[in-house]
Amino acid sequence: HLYRAALRERRQIDQGTPLAWVDAGSADVLAFRRGDLVCVTVFDGPPYAVPNDWGDLVLGSGPAVKGATVPAGHTGWFRG
Repeated sequence: HLYRAALRERRQIDQGTPLAWVDAGSADVLAFRRGDLVCVTVFDGPPYAVPNDWGDLVLGSGPAVKGATVPAGHTGWFRG
Protein backbone atom coordinates (compact mmCIF):
# COMPACT_ATOMS: atom_id res chain seq x y z
CA HIS A 1 0.00 0.00 0.00
CA LEU A 2 2.82 2.43 0.90
CA TYR A 3 4.61 1.94 -2.42
CA ARG A 4 1.44 2.43 -4.47
CA ALA A 5 0.67 5.63 -2.56
CA ALA A 6 4.26 6.86 -3.06
CA LEU A 7 4.06 6.19 -6.80
CA ARG A 8 0.76 8.06 -6.97
CA GLU A 9 2.33 11.09 -5.26
CA ARG A 10 5.39 10.83 -7.50
CA ARG A 11 3.24 11.34 -10.60
CA GLN A 12 2.34 14.80 -9.31
CA ILE A 13 5.96 15.99 -9.15
CA ASP A 14 7.10 18.35 -11.89
CA GLN A 15 9.90 16.34 -13.49
CA GLY A 16 11.61 19.55 -14.64
CA THR A 17 12.11 20.71 -11.06
CA PRO A 18 15.54 19.88 -9.64
CA LEU A 19 15.96 18.10 -6.33
CA ALA A 20 17.26 20.38 -3.56
CA TRP A 21 18.63 19.22 -0.23
CA VAL A 22 17.00 20.89 2.77
CA ASP A 23 18.87 21.73 5.97
CA ALA A 24 16.66 20.18 8.63
CA GLY A 25 18.87 21.42 11.45
CA SER A 26 19.61 17.95 12.83
CA ALA A 27 22.31 15.40 12.00
CA ASP A 28 19.73 12.61 12.38
CA VAL A 29 17.34 14.04 9.78
CA LEU A 30 17.67 13.94 5.99
CA ALA A 31 15.31 16.06 3.89
CA PHE A 32 14.97 17.10 0.28
CA ARG A 33 12.52 19.14 -1.77
CA ARG A 34 11.39 18.66 -5.31
CA GLY A 35 8.79 21.14 -6.40
CA ASP A 36 6.20 21.46 -3.65
CA LEU A 37 6.94 18.00 -2.22
CA VAL A 38 9.32 17.63 0.74
CA CYS A 39 10.55 14.23 1.87
CA VAL A 40 12.00 13.89 5.37
CA THR A 41 13.55 10.81 7.02
CA VAL A 42 14.38 10.70 10.72
CA PHE A 43 17.07 8.14 11.45
CA ASP A 44 17.49 8.50 15.21
CA GLY A 45 16.77 10.77 18.12
CA PRO A 46 13.59 12.55 19.11
CA PRO A 47 10.61 13.02 16.79
CA TYR A 48 11.15 15.78 14.25
CA ALA A 49 8.67 18.65 14.13
CA VAL A 50 8.25 19.58 10.47
CA PRO A 51 8.23 23.33 9.70
CA ASN A 52 4.80 24.71 8.76
CA ASP A 53 6.00 25.89 5.34
CA TRP A 54 6.64 22.27 4.29
CA GLY A 55 2.88 21.81 4.01
CA ASP A 56 0.62 18.96 4.99
CA LEU A 57 1.45 15.29 5.42
CA VAL A 58 0.45 13.35 2.29
CA LEU A 59 2.19 10.06 3.05
CA GLY A 60 3.93 8.48 6.02
CA SER A 61 5.96 5.29 6.30
CA GLY A 62 3.83 4.11 9.21
CA PRO A 63 1.01 5.02 11.55
CA ALA A 64 3.45 6.77 13.90
CA VAL A 65 3.86 9.59 11.36
CA LYS A 66 1.07 12.00 12.28
CA GLY A 67 0.39 15.60 11.36
CA ALA A 68 3.66 17.48 11.30
CA THR A 69 5.75 15.10 13.40
CA VAL A 70 7.99 12.32 12.09
CA PRO A 71 9.44 9.91 14.68
CA ALA A 72 12.79 8.13 14.45
CA GLY A 73 12.86 5.31 11.94
CA HIS A 74 10.19 6.85 9.72
CA THR A 75 9.77 8.96 6.60
CA GLY A 76 7.12 11.53 5.78
CA TRP A 77 6.19 13.23 2.53
CA PHE A 78 4.73 16.72 2.79
CA ARG A 79 3.14 18.90 0.13
CA GLY A 80 2.85 22.65 0.51
